[in-house]
Amino acid sequence: MSREAFARLEEHYGLGEPLLQQYRDYWMRLARADLGRSIYYSHDVWSLIRTHRPWSLLLGGTALALASAAGVLWGAQAA
Repeated sequence: MSREAFARLEEHYGLGEPLLQQYRDYWMRLARADLGRSIYYSHDVWSLIRTHRPWSLLLGGTALALASAAGVLWGAQAA
């Protein structure tokens, strides 16, 4: 990466600012639900979350149901 490209990225992300100001700015953006853009996908992060939410909920819900069932069965057996 060239120095010019690095300088543009540093300016864009505010990496030249003091650490406490970066931290404050992060929490202010988070409070406004501004998660920024994904560097990898070059899309808004919220749009990526909305796109993948159904699969995440399905996976998480299935894991929760299986873990709950196994926990109840093993807990009853242990009792």
